[in-house]
Amino acid sequence: MFLRKKIISAGVLLALLTAFGAIVQAQQPSTQTPAEGPGRMGRGEGRGFRRGPRPRGRFGPRALGELNLTDAQKQQVRTIMQQGFESNKGLREEMRQLGEKRRQGTLTAADQTRARTLHEQMRAAMKERKTQIAAVLTADQKARLEALRKDRQAEGEGFRKRRGFRHQRGPENPPTQKPSSPSVNQ
Repeated sequence: MFLRKKIISAGVLLALLTAFGAIVQAQQPSTQTPAEGPGRMGRGEGRGFRRGPRPRGRFGPRALGELNLTDAQKQQVRTIMQQGFESNKGLREEMRQLGEKRRQGTLTAADQTRARTLHEQMRAAMKERKTQIAAVLTADQKARLEALRKDRQAEGEGFRKRRGFRHQRGPENPPTQKPSSPSVNQ
C-alpha cells in the first residue's frame, strides 16, 4: 500500500513538472532568425522548401565544388555571388512583401504585375551572374559543368518518370501559367 502511494505521487509530480515545463517553454520568445547571405535560402526570404528534383542548369555549390576551382577562381566566384546578393537585396525585399500580401489575400492586379516584373528582373540578374561565373571557368571546367548539368537533367527525367509526371518541361513544352485567383481588392 505504501509503495503504491509513492508511485502515484511520483507520477503526479512528473506530470506537473512536464506541464510546467511546457508552459515555461511556450512563454519564451523565439530567437530563430531567417537565414541571410548568398547561397542560403531561408524561409524568411519566402523561398520555403522545394519538392522534386533541383532545377536544371544552376551553378550550385555542389556543381562548382566538383570543378576543382583554384583559390583565385573561388574568390572570383564568391565576389560575383556576393555582389549579386547585395544588388538584389531590394528586389528580394519587395518580392517578400508582395508574397506576404498574397498570403493575406490583399494582392491587387497591379501588385501581381509588379511581382512578375520583379521576377523577370531577378531572372535576368541570375542569368548575368551565370555568364560572369562562366567567364571565370576554363574550357575543361565548362565541359565538366555541362556534363554535370546533363547528368542532373537525366536524374530529373528519371524522377519524373518514377513519380508519374505526364508533362515534361522543355522548349517544346513550356510550363503552364497558373490560373490567377480573383483578388478581393480589384
